[in-house]
Amino acid sequence: MNLTKRLAKLERTEIFASARPPLTRLEAALNEASLRITGKLFNAVSENEAQTRRIWDDLEERFIRELSVADLESLITEFEQIAFKGDPAARDAARGMAASEGIESPWRN
Repeated sequence: MNLTKRLAKLERTEIFASARPPLTRLEAALNEASLRITGKLFNAVSENEAQTRRIWDDLEERFIRELSVADLESLITEFEQIAFKGDPAARDAARGMAASEGIESPWRN
């Protein structure tokens, strides 16, 4: 087993589990995916649509799908605060628009 695989295995064990907030872990995972795919931090390649798509696909596969329900809900809440600046009417309007366009909601009602 090579060193990279061993390190990845250790990172998945509970002893090394991080208590960092989900948004901080997402930012780190985004840069890790970008470095793995392009050799550059995400900010350096964010203007390249093809590379950005590959990075987000990788992030979904390796990070998003592994999140607990609580962590995913925490991320959604943080993104809502950022996007809607705490305005519940704007948030609810956006949820309604998504539903009217047939987009499945990640939010619990």
